[in-house]
Amino acid sequence: MYKVSPLIVLSVFLAFSELNVAEALLDEDLLLEDDFALDEVDGLESDVTAESWLDGFVSSIEHSQTHIEDGRQYQRSNARIQYDYAIAKGWYLSLDHKYSYYWQDDQQADIQDEDYGRSRWQQSWIQYSQGSCAYKVGKQNLFWGNVEGTFAVDVITPFDYTEQLLTDYNSVRLAQNMIVADCFLPTVQTQLFYIPESRLDLLNHRGQVFPKETETEFGGLVKFNWQGGDISFMSARLYGNQPVIVLGQFGLPSWDNQLFTFYGTSTSVAVSRLLIKADLGLKQDQIVELTGESHDVLEFAGGFEYTTASNHSLNGGFWVIKDLEESTSDGDSKSQSPLYTFGWSKAYFNDDLSMSLLGNITTDPELYSVTLLGQYQYDDYWQLSAALGVSELKDELEASLPVPPEESLTLQAKYQF
Repeated sequence: MYKVSPLIVLSVFLAFSELNVAEALLDEDLLLEDDFALDEVDGLESDVTAESWLDGFVSSIEHSQTHIEDGRQYQRSNARIQYDYAIAKGWYLSLDHKYSYYWQDDQQADIQDEDYGRSRWQQSWIQYSQGSCAYKVGKQNLFWGNVEGTFAVDVITPFDYTEQLLTDYNSVRLAQNMIVADCFLPTVQTQLFYIPESRLDLLNHRGQVFPKETETEFGGLVKFNWQGGDISFMSARLYGNQPVIVLGQFGLPSWDNQLFTFYGTSTSVAVSRLLIKADLGLKQDQIVELTGESHDVLEFAGGFEYTTASNHSLNGGFWVIKDLEESTSDGDSKSQSPLYTFGWSKAYFNDDLSMSLLGNITTDPELYSVTLLGQYQYDDYWQLSAALGVSELKDELEASLPVPPEESLTLQAKYQF
């Protein structure tokens, strides 16, 4: 039986962030004047104002619409308020609230057979720092691992599949209430986390077939750094981000949450412009669908990042899952065929235009998907986006999660003030 020490909860309390204040540099000759006053210099007037707590607000409104040849559409409008502010020395507050309206043609509204609005916190946390340690509590995300687009060790934060994935996995991550403590030494980082009620993947806003929350999760990592590389060791008590169906008495199906012990390691090594990365995770007592048996599962991901001399950023990787107690009978295995992922990004026109691409390929089921996204910052307020997506799934019966549409065009306009 697992027990959470109160020391973990007490040690992981609030948060860190420090506010950098720019210093105005004056001409050396002017500083020599004993009676110098900036507002007395002809043509120079001081515009330095005291920082207000209101300066931390950023608001935005946006509308996004996706045209899909066949299937459910995306048509939604969002109003968002973000607030970041250093409320005192060593204390930092971050709030991010979003209201979304799902129009009648949107896939979520289509499920409910009505258009509706939904309000939620994207994140809301407070942070305190003292010495080399930072403590953060509230609704937040926590990422482990190095290989982008794979989840051999990135197993803590669940996903919101009601949101549309274009080229950034952060857009579909689902924040949850947790307490996190980090300590940073010259060559070592330590981290502890505690989640009182862990969330599961979100598939629908209403009428989700399995519960959205389970019980306590906790764990930690130790990360060692050196010039040109790092390696991390992790351990945690976790729930699977989705429960599995098992056949109980009289063959009746029921949902079973997967509580397991996790051990992992992650490393990255830089060789000039090339960054080589690897993640390895072991999940003990994973429940096999239908049979309810408990198997140990090993997952490995390898990948790279490369930046060219002209600042093209390239990345790629693969992810394999191996059931260490694999059975020869159908349906009694948690092994999966490899997932291959690749990406590209580049900024143009003084960073006003950013282009990015995300692709995924699997062989069982046979699935490929590619999305190309362009974002243009028209001025200080307006941002315009367009994304083209193509995919093909040859065996829909084996796809347990939502997959991209065969062809899609997404247009979005965002106004930020």
